[in-house]
Amino acid sequence: MSRRINSAVSKAVQLLKEEYPHMEKVLFGSGASEQNGVKEGDYNIRFLLYEWKRLSEFEAFRKYPKYEMERLKDRIAGIAESETKSHNTFSELEYGLPRLIGLGCQRIVLLTEPTHISRALAHGFEVLAKLGGHNASVSLIGEHSDVNPSKVQPHEVVVFEPRGDGQNSIVPNLRRIFKVPAEKRALFNDKFSQALTDVGA
Repeated sequence: MSRRINSAVSKAVQLLKEEYPHMEKVLFGSGASEQNGVKEGDYNIRFLLYEWKRLSEFEAFRKYPKYEMERLKDRIAGIAESETKSHNTFSELEYGLPRLIGLGCQRIVLLTEPTHISRALAHGFEVLAKLGGHNASVSLIGEHSDVNPSKVQPHEVVVFEPRGDGQNSIVPNLRRIFKVPAEKRALFNDKFSQALTDVGA
């Protein structure tokens, strides 16, 4: 198992073993990724169970005897499901949270890359708000994997939280930034930088 590509998968197994032994469901999200026509959620479950023995490559699992790991594998095989409709972090939560809540889950752990924790939790609470007040008892917990596959470091991540003093009007434009085509990002960045300079920012 690749420590880089599947760090979140191995971390999920570790958390299930050590931190959340009573977890009743594990849901693997898809995002926009797929391999050979198989969505990421399905692929990760298949890969994990097929390559289970390779978890011994990770220091965290070397202390456990083989029979314990086999029991853990059987448990995960019984509670793991995939979500295959989403195309980004927000839609993963839009599809995933109602599904887990529908199964009676009241304590939900969101596992993602370190740089995604704040955004994932913010999106999660936004989805819960849309689902209605009857989900007030649902708690979200953020856990991060040990690696940032995207090579983005936590200090490079900016979380924008409007203060209610007129900044809310900026939000639609912030969302539009992520729609700028790759080939036009350099041009956009130059003009954006100049616009900030023009208003004294």
